[in-house]
Amino acid sequence: MPDVRSTPPLPVPTTDEVRELLDASGVSRTEAAKLLGMTPRHLQDVTSGGAKLKAATWYLLRILLTQEARDSLPPPMIYGMARKAGVAPTDQ
Repeated sequence: MPDVRSTPPLPVPTTDEVRELLDASGVSRTEAAKLLGMTPRHLQDVTSGGAKLKAATWYLLRILLTQEARDSLPPPMIYGMARKAGVAPTDQ
């Protein structure tokens, strides 16, 4: 397991990055807010520069909306542990 004390903090996205991701994905601000469990008003504030999106929320949004972010995720730890224990389905 990596030492979390040596892990650099996640970068906070710029307003432009959030807007560009939403525009490219075709997901409305209202739909994205629901996915993230926030109010549409808060996401509107983020996209207009009146508020910042937390880094962890940014990473979740990227994972939800882009295949590239999903592809960069490591294999699930629970699946790996289950496989070692012999209780997970085998890859075919």
